[in-house]
Amino acid sequence: MAEHKPEPRWPSFGRTDDPVPGEGGNYRFLAALEQSQGWQRNLRQRLLAGVPALALVLLIIAFAPPFVVGLLVLAAGMYGLHEYLTLVEVGIGPALPYAPLMTGAGLMGLGAVWRGQQGLLAMLFVATLLAIFFVWFRGPKETPRELQHAGAALLGLILVPWFINHLTLLARLPDGRGVLGFLFLVVTLNDSAAYLVGSLFGKRLLLPEVSPKKTVEGAMAGIGGGLVAAIVSWTWLGGSGLNFGFLELLVLAVMLAAVAQMGDLLESKLKRLTRAEDSGSFLPGHGGLLDRMDSYLLAAPFFYYFLWLFYL
Repeated sequence: MAEHKPEPRWPSFGRTDDPVPGEGGNYRFLAALEQSQGWQRNLRQRLLAGVPALALVLLIIAFAPPFVVGLLVLAAGMYGLHEYLTLVEVGIGPALPYAPLMTGAGLMGLGAVWRGQQGLLAMLFVATLLAIFFVWFRGPKETPRELQHAGAALLGLILVPWFINHLTLLARLPDGRGVLGFLFLVVTLNDSAAYLVGSLFGKRLLLPEVSPKKTVEGAMAGIGGGLVAAIVSWTWLGGSGLNFGFLELLVLAVMLAAVAQMGDLLESKLKRLTRAEDSGSFLPGHGGLLDRMDSYLLAAPFFYYFLWLFYL
């Protein structure tokens, strides 16, 4: 009787002796190698696109007048809302009033540039009226869908243009360059440290129901990166009119890094609800613009109102 040869099978995860069908070798080693090579390619893409963008933002903070910063933030808020509406369209359909919502986003940006906090508040009211009118009076007639669309429209206005235009309010402060520089360094080092450490060493998921990739190790590294940024910026902000003490800078950096991670998780939840990997393709390796500014969505208003309450 001829010897029976078992059919090759696909390997199961967790085994170290399972060959890939038709090949020898260690499956777990090959899988780990493939994952490592993919991570290296993604990191290379992120660096090639991110480093020039980082340099450009630093130049804008250092040399651009506040109204130019405000106009750029206005454009970012409108484009971010565009990406938000694109994501929501996947989930609940294309019935959200695109033009009125984009108009509201632009008005909020102009209000912040023109009159600061009062202008931003006034245009938020106008944008809200536009959203309610065009969703409830011109949108779908089925009552549950009207309520769903109204909630999605108002959330988009608050989440993207309202929150991000607080960067303009920060730029209008007496030491706006130093304040923006501090915020930008803290958030950037938080994001970078969280990504690198989480990708290489992350084991414990932070909030798996919100984001399948964020880890506890990455979150702690992000807070550490925020602390490093605060120390680096100490000389920059040391002589500012805000009169930060060194310990105050460190505490504020920890809070800002934590709030920035909450903004990142918030956008991760949005993408999970709409089953999207990225909000767009604005920067290669980075995803959409909303993916890049999600950390500022909560950090910018938190920083502004913190300063407004205790230092201004």
